[in-house]
This record gives sequence, structure tokens and C-alpha cells, in this order.
Amino acid sequence: MLPAFVLDPLFRRVLRPPLRKPRALPPDLAARAEDVTIPGPRPMKAWHVKPEGVPRGTAVFVHGWSSDGGRMAPLTRPLLRAGIACLLVDLPGHGRTGPTEAYHAAYMVEDLRAVADHLDGVR
Repeated sequence: MLPAFVLDPLFRRVLRPPLRKPRALPPDLAARAEDVTIPGPRPMKAWHVKPEGVPRGTAVFVHGWSSDGGRMAPLTRPLLRAGIACLLVDLPGHGRTGPTEAYHAAYMVEDLRAVADHLDGVR
């Protein structure tokens, strides 16, 4: 078994999301998007893309490991046409939110709670 001082840096490296340049929103979506910061234990950046007229609801898009909200932007178009707003979240360590020392499932649960709390305040 390897000593803890060897394993700890290895685990931290595995838990740190790889840095990738965030993808910008396509121009048609950027024109109707609001850049928001979601408060919480680890503040997050997000795009709140709104349909024309009064939204019928909001869909939250949460990307996978090493991705970002901008990469999911094309998926929003059918929902926007149906009158549903879309929130494209950049989790800590990803996209426009910026780097983090480590990220794991327990943090993600807390961060998704912060997203839900943010949406409660937007309605």
C-alpha cells in the first residue's frame, strides 16, 4: 500500500476537473440569454435563456465531467420553441465558473440545491 502523502495528491488530481475553454453560446441564443451567478457554497455561473413571451417553466441543464453549459446550448432550442426557459449551469471547476481544487458528488448535490434555491427566487 502506498503512503497517504503519495495517494492524497493522486486523488486530488483525479477529483479536479480538467480545464477546458468554455464554449460560447450561439449568437441566436446569446441574444436572449442572461448571464447569472448562482450563490451558494461554491458560486456558479449560468446562462438563463428565455423564450419569447412568458415562460411556461424552466429546464435546468447540468453538463457532464469536463464539459460546460455552452456545450449543451443546441439542446435548448426545442424547449425554447415550446415556451420553456433554460438554465445552462457551469458547475464548479467547469466552464465559466472557473477552477476548483476538487469536486465530487456530495458537492454536486449541494450545488444543485443552490440552483433550485436560485430558481425559487426567480419565479
